[in-house]
Amino acid sequence: MWGDNGVETGWMIESRINEQSWWWTGCHDIDGMNEWSVDSNDCVRFCRKEDAEMVIVGVLGLKRRSPNVFASDHQWG
Repeated sequence: MWGDNGVETGWMIESRINEQSWWWTGCHDIDGMNEWSVDSNDCVRFCRKEDAEMVIVGVLGLKRRSPNVFASDHQWG
């Protein structure tokens, strides 16, 4: 979603490993793209937190909350 100042806001699926943020790309090692990336521009963006959380459960298979995988809000622009 774009704001009045040209800044896009959205939600991503984030994983914290050894103090490093990794974001879910939606890929499964297709064409050399990994499923997780440290570049937020490579990743799937959701308009709603609820949608990101549904993918965490439905696609990634995490049935309970994890301190290491969660929906996080971001801004680009």
